[in-house]
Amino acid sequence: MSSPVVLIVESSPELRRMLEESLEQRGYAVTSATNTREALEAMRRRPADLLIADPPDRAGAEHRALEALCREFPAVPSIVVSPEMLDPAMFTPPRPGEAPRRRLRRPFSLSELLVLTRHLLSSDDQGSARF
Repeated sequence: MSSPVVLIVESSPELRRMLEESLEQRGYAVTSATNTREALEAMRRRPADLLIADPPDRAGAEHRALEALCREFPAVPSIVVSPEMLDPAMFTPPRPGEAPRRRLRRPFSLSELLVLTRHLLSSDDQGSARF
């Protein structure tokens, strides 16, 4: 059985590298992108099993690209890192065939992210409410 693929969207090279290493040490295959437009292209080439996105604050185009990414790949669960709520419609209860989207408030601990990653990749979380 192959390792689950996690796509990290993070503009900070240092944070991206730390997340990549932490996830790889736990057995995940990791790909990364510096923005959601790159992530959309990467997902079209090789869909990931989980998306972890940390869009920049108040970047309207980046948030629209993130929404487009979630619309184009609704069956891929995602963790969106944000200090504030993005579009509330992104976090409404999933419809049939949609994967859960979770919000992780910034600042977050690595252990929080790892627990949430493991949960979304190892359980059928389709019926849970998004937060």
